[in-house]
Amino acid sequence: MAGKGSSPRPYSVDSKTFASNWNSIFKKTEHNAISKDWYLTAINPWYKMYWNPETGEHKQISYK
Repeated sequence: MAGKGSSPRPYSVDSKTFASNWNSIFKKTEHNAISKDWYLTAINPWYKMYWNPETGEHKQISYK
């Protein structure tokens, strides 16, 4: 079993597609960038609801 795991697996997609997919998964989006003044008030399969107690404003963020 000499050399087991010595070479990486080949990519099934090109590096440009891989980078694009990585960013779409892990890049900060609007729902990740909500400031600390916003509180999560509801969650369901389609969106999250946030509430800002200082302004009384509600915000609905859809999932992608």
